[in-house]
Amino acid sequence: MFELNQIPGLLAALLTVISYQCKTQKTLLVLQTVGIISLCVGYFCLDARSGMALYLVCLARNLIYAGKRFKIFSYAFWPYVLTGAVLVVGALSWQGPVSLLMIASLVGNTIFLSSENVQHLRISILFTSSCALAYNLVFTVWGGVLNEVLSIGSAIVGLIRYRRKGLSDLTTPKSPKK
Repeated sequence: MFELNQIPGLLAALLTVISYQCKTQKTLLVLQTVGIISLCVGYFCLDARSGMALYLVCLARNLIYAGKRFKIFSYAFWPYVLTGAVLVVGALSWQGPVSLLMIASLVGNTIFLSSENVQHLRISILFTSSCALAYNLVFTVWGGVLNEVLSIGSAIVGLIRYRRKGLSDLTTPKSPKK
């Protein structure tokens, strides 16, 4: 039976999918920010306090990373500060060993999001989204489950596309321009 408290999580998954189709970083950031807020509401409604608290840190992380053009947010220490915040908030919102899944997911995601290597980020999503997926299954946050399944699928597609393109670029000789 469908429960109304699942709506915020499902809205978050929908907003995440739509955000991947945006052409501008500003629109993507707005949609993902609203999606994170919606997911926090969903976690709250389903008594997944650790997920809610940790996604509030995730919200701050996304805003900091998006604001890299401002000097204060361009410093290299931010991934360490944000990782520390995830660990502290994870400890304060502890709901038992299941909280480790979300803590591991967001620590990994925070570290890899600070990297410039998109392929490494895609590989990390396989681990981080799997941890978040397990957490969402424990708390039956179906929007979160859908969101992580879509993230894993998108990462796999990106890994395959990038690999195929890279291999074809290496194996196909370039013909000189006439």
